[in-house]
Amino acid sequence: GYSADINYTIKNNGSIPVICTINTPSTDLIIVDIEESEMYINGNGGSNYGCIKVIINDIPEEFDVEQEYSLTVDMNFRQYNIIE
Repeated sequence: GYSADINYTIKNNGSIPVICTINTPSTDLIIVDIEESEMYINGNGGSNYGCIKVIINDIPEEFDVEQEYSLTVDMNFRQYNIIE
């Protein structure tokens, strides 16, 4: 097993507030834990921060431990003033 913390800061340089939604692409092998899966970020330099924790469970024998694996975490932004 293995775990890593990815700390990040998001800054909004635009004038319109946004909401950032972060997906959690967990699988049987990899668990992704996100402190805040949705956050509000003010415009005009507003910022927010968080941590993405990635946990890799013990690797089953059928996986090649020498192979490179990748993980993508999507951050989706939408204007806060849009009515859904």
